[in-house]
Parts: sequence; structure tokens; C-alpha cells
Amino acid sequence: MQGVWIIIQVTGRRVRAHRLTYIGMPRSH
Repeated sequence: MQGVWIIIQVTGRRVRAHRLTYIGMPRSH
């Protein structure tokens, strides 16, 4: 079940990066 954990971690990092980008950068879209 390590693969599942890796997927969860990668997804969490992606979501975090997206949130940080959204908060850090002004609304361009």
C-alpha cells in the first residue's frame, strides 16, 4: 500500500503548491 501513500503525498503537495500560487500571485485569470 506504499503506492497509495505516495499518490496521496504527491496530490497533497500539488494542491498545496496550487494554493500557494493562488495566494501568492494576484488574480490573473
